[in-house]
Amino acid sequence: FFFFTPPRKAMGQCESKPPPKKASSVPRPPPTFGRDPSLDPSDYILRSCSGLTVLKTDNQKQQYVIEGASGCSVYLFCALAALTVDECDGCVVVSGPVESSAFVRDARDSTFVLACQQLRTRDCVNCRFVVYSMTEPIIESSRGLSFGCYDLGYEGLGRDMEGAALSVWNNKWYDVYDFTPSPGTESKTSRNWSVDEGGGEDYLEKARAADGADAIGLGGGR
Repeated sequence: FFFFTPPRKAMGQCESKPPPKKASSVPRPPPTFGRDPSLDPSDYILRSCSGLTVLKTDNQKQQYVIEGASGCSVYLFCALAALTVDECDGCVVVSGPVESSAFVRDARDSTFVLACQQLRTRDCVNCRFVVYSMTEPIIESSRGLSFGCYDLGYEGLGRDMEGAALSVWNNKWYDVYDFTPSPGTESKTSRNWSVDEGGGEDYLEKARAADGADAIGLGGGR
């Protein structure tokens, strides 16, 4: 017969339950619509539309997706978590501060007024960008782009800029980096983009003119 005696635990190695975790004092960010059942995803997605004017002023700070739009005007006078724009033709997209990245892909003959931590564009043709970007705006496989300084104004913009951690003293709209520069140039001297010489436009007034006419609200607030 074989007898097994379990080894004795040395002093100080007695088993004990870990102390309960303390509740974190750091406030949680607002949930995205993918995790919050009270939010309707269709309120944050504009897809396959033509000739619409959209106005949104709520402050849920969610991600917005615009895809397959033609001849649309989209005014988002609020803070966003992220912004993705794909396959837009002849559109105007005006956005409040984006606390992370804004992606614009496969756009043509459109205007984008954006403030974000990072701007990335790809496969864009003949588009105007009026931007605030804390990092170098990135373009790729694009041509005929122009870049100007973000000049949007609306009530609460300062609050939204602070909430998105965007400093007004750190705008690199002019420091464009081209991953696919034109022949004979480098990433910083590419002829695929130019400085926007146009004057500022009152997009807030345009949105007000459309409100009550053909504007529709996205989401729970306007």
